[in-house]
Amino acid sequence: MVSGTRHVTLVGADENSRDSAKQPGGKTARWQNSPVAKQPGGQRTWCLIRIKQRVLIVVRSFTQQPMHLTIALTMLTLAVAPLAQSSADEPKAVAAKKAKTEKAPTKWRTLQGKWEACEFGGDGEVKITDDLITMDYGDPITGVRWKGDDVLRDNYEIELEGRRMDGFDFFCALTFPVGAKGRASLVLGGWGGGTVGISSIDDRDASDNDTTMYRAFKNKKWYKARVRVEESRVAVWIEDTLMFQHPRKDHTFDIRYEMDPCLPLGIANFQCLSEIRNVRVRALAKKELGEKLKSKKPTKEALDEKDAEKEDTEKAEAK
Repeated sequence: MVSGTRHVTLVGADENSRDSAKQPGGKTARWQNSPVAKQPGGQRTWCLIRIKQRVLIVVRSFTQQPMHLTIALTMLTLAVAPLAQSSADEPKAVAAKKAKTEKAPTKWRTLQGKWEACEFGGDGEVKITDDLITMDYGDPITGVRWKGDDVLRDNYEIELEGRRMDGFDFFCALTFPVGAKGRASLVLGGWGGGTVGISSIDDRDASDNDTTMYRAFKNKKWYKARVRVEESRVAVWIEDTLMFQHPRKDHTFDIRYEMDPCLPLGIANFQCLSEIRNVRVRALAKKELGEKLKSKKPTKEALDEKDAEKEDTEKAEAK
């Protein structure tokens, strides 16, 4: 059998010269003998057929032996059939592989090595290593920004872990891009220590918009937060629980002017000592966009709906 050619080749040769037949590129073809290949007079006429790097079969051209011709054509048909099926299956295999790739989540990329301290004025001490970012008390804000030119702006997720070591206000305000021109800050533990939300949406702070939530953050305990920015929405998880998702259409996303030193991507705290680690990002796969978002625990919306249903049931039973 021979492989390596990309076209159909017909070569005629007698028995003495067949071994010297050349393939494209100068390689010598190896001929496969056949028990029915000999014509009267001791001459053999050979036909070497190759398609798509595969040899189908080597037979001779019969002119005087109809039965032999029938045998040869049968052999050729048997050789071509599985290759034809294989060629038909190849586009399906490629399409299946492409669909699987598009659906599979993309890999996370850790952000390290390009953080630098911000200059708010009154900043506390900042220590940056590959494994940990420490921001000390500022007057009132301390922060860092990513100075790399690889900042994602749309259809991506960013995740980090943070904790407040001492103090009482927000230990993390993650400032991130929202599309080509928008930007926002996810505030964890602001306005006295328990407010969660995005600043700002339609000029309303995290303490006063549709994303405003309240929860306790214990000092010295790590909390994982994740932000998802799509063309259609912005979503936030804390400890893998979906806290909220907010549509982007007909809404403006911006930041308070105090957070400008963190642009385009940065992290800050307010009058506290905090630590940040495991900051990473990933681009969203096409098929992830618009999908139903998963939550480790029931979301606030789900709990509100459940409470409303319970209230309606109680009212109906009271009647």
